Amino acid sequence: MRKLSFVLTILGISILLVMLNFSGKKVESLEGLELNEKVIVSGEILKERDFGDFKIFNMGEIEVYCNCKESYLGKEVLIEGLVDEFDGEKQVRALKIKILN
Repeated sequence: MRKLSFVLTILGISILLVMLNFSGKKVESLEGLELNEKVIVSGEILKERDFGDFKIFNMGEIEVYCNCKESYLGKEVLIEGLVDEFDGEKQVRALKIKILN
């Protein structure tokens, strides 16, 4: 019985790890997307606001927030994240940020 439980636990953890590694879909707008949906957005950071522990970036009509210290203002980036909501507005919570230029 213990061996079966162990095997099922390892199988469940493996399935979760595979699901986490799937990349999101590339989007230009957050319209019609579900909360916690994995997305990829890219573009230039036009505006950046620093709140100490986190930053908020504006990429046109898409707003992204992250727990990062580095400044990305004026840089072309590729951001992988999850759709989130704050004050009724959809945002992207950044999981990975990659500088393109």
